[in-house]
Amino acid sequence: MMDVMHADSGGTCVSTRQQPLTSLQLILLNALACGVEFSMTAGFTYIPPMLLKVGISESKMSYIIGMGPLLAFFAVPLIGRSSDQCRSRFGRRRPFIFVLSMFVIVALILIPQGVHLGEAIIPGSPWGRSVGVALLVFGVIMLDFAAESCMNPCEALLSDACRYTGQFNRGFTYYSSMVSLGGCIGYSITAVDWKGSILGQLFKSQEQIAFTIIIVMFVLSVCTTLYVAQETPLQSVDDRSLISASSDEGEALTQEKISLKNGGIFANGSGLISASQKTAIVATVEKCTSPFKNRCLLNCRSLLNMIWLKIYRKLPRTVQRIIDIPPILRPLWLAMMCSWTAIMGFNLFFSDFVGQAVYRGNPNAEDGTILQMLYDEGVRTASWGLFLHCVTAGIYGIYFIEKLVVAYGTTVTYLFGLLTFSIAMVAMLQFPYVVVVNFSASITGFAYATIHTIPYMLVSMYHQHKEIYFTDNPRGIASDFAVLDSTYYLSQVLLSSFMGYIVEWTGSVYFYIWSALLFGLLACYTIPKIVSTKQEMVAFHNNLLQAERMRGH
Repeated sequence: MMDVMHADSGGTCVSTRQQPLTSLQLILLNALACGVEFSMTAGFTYIPPMLLKVGISESKMSYIIGMGPLLAFFAVPLIGRSSDQCRSRFGRRRPFIFVLSMFVIVALILIPQGVHLGEAIIPGSPWGRSVGVALLVFGVIMLDFAAESCMNPCEALLSDACRYTGQFNRGFTYYSSMVSLGGCIGYSITAVDWKGSILGQLFKSQEQIAFTIIIVMFVLSVCTTLYVAQETPLQSVDDRSLISASSDEGEALTQEKISLKNGGIFANGSGLISASQKTAIVATVEKCTSPFKNRCLLNCRSLLNMIWLKIYRKLPRTVQRIIDIPPILRPLWLAMMCSWTAIMGFNLFFSDFVGQAVYRGNPNAEDGTILQMLYDEGVRTASWGLFLHCVTAGIYGIYFIEKLVVAYGTTVTYLFGLLTFSIAMVAMLQFPYVVVVNFSASITGFAYATIHTIPYMLVSMYHQHKEIYFTDNPRGIASDFAVLDSTYYLSQVLLSSFMGYIVEWTGSVYFYIWSALLFGLLACYTIPKIVSTKQEMVAFHNNLLQAERMRGH
């Protein structure tokens, strides 16, 4: 066991043990991340067929699968902010991990047993099956929401543990590798024919056996992480100053306050730029500003600012917190949004692409026909490609990412991951053959490991040097992790809402890969704009100042 943190008089989290965490401790600390991933991977392999079998149409199924990420998009910012402020005697992160894990377990029970429970509650009536289907749908939404939300306190817990040992890079490489290991375990569970085993004599279906195994393994992973991460609760009253920056309840945001948060770089004096430097910068900006201003353009900007302010005030508070993020996080958020949209566009629709484009099958063909068997064979082949994707991500994350960051920096490492992803998409489009497609799928593991590692390294570094990277009072780290996680949820919501209709309109599943390639290239374009060093932060501040001065004129 290890003590992860306690609160000092200033409200920051201070590790009670300064020696580096061992590899075993990092593995055990990330056990829950592995458990969440194999629960999601295995669970959502069975969920679409289960929903179709009970009579739910494909269009309705898309909305059901998109509900979980949508709920997480609104809830996770609240969860992150609440965990930053939590004063439970069990620590800040573990209470949220425990509650969300219980939701996951309940969902894992409802999904394979929901229909049977409904028929048992109202036997001999059509209403029994309707109740069972409702329980199944509720379980699917709960699993998606709780599992994805659970990752936020897991990430914050890991960052807290690594904060005073200087192991952010190592900690999040282990996190990425454990997530990939979870994917491998999940795909392995679904690939085994459990009916021929001893468990086949105890349960009625393949799904019930698989979900029982998942529940047992998930409970073990939860217990492991909760036992290893022995948090010391926040006890200092002064730590309210740490989170006061994010407490905006009852505050009427004016246009000037929003402008200050979005671009006012001298707010609360970060100490990064001296007074003489400020004067020199202002003078330079004033020289570059033309004395002849385009009044029409300025009036349009003012009108747009007024419209945006009215829209902003009507948004839910959780969405406001995501939009009103520190300037330093905006380039990272944009890069992550493009990255996740590309990666999830591949992960969600790769099986369908292989089944139809590579094997020339038809998912809507009648059972027993050649087209239907070809499609099923393509889906099984795609599962092996996704398995290789997870294996590559795990090996790359544990052995290479940390070394690449040390040698070339976080930005280059991030760019390499998404560049290889884009190359893999080009290969799939040009050579839609089984060997090429599965090899390309394995290469996408580089991007998957990168997106689970680099952004969280950067945010942890920002919070370790708050006086440099934050021009305003920083929020808690879980709140900023929630901002990053929102890109994952939002990408799934957008893809599940529109991709099916676009493919139906174009009549080609190649659009799945084209869209993944497009967003992969957009990610490559936005990644160099991320701030990763102190020197880049100075230039970033100067650009913000110039933009603020331009708006002022």
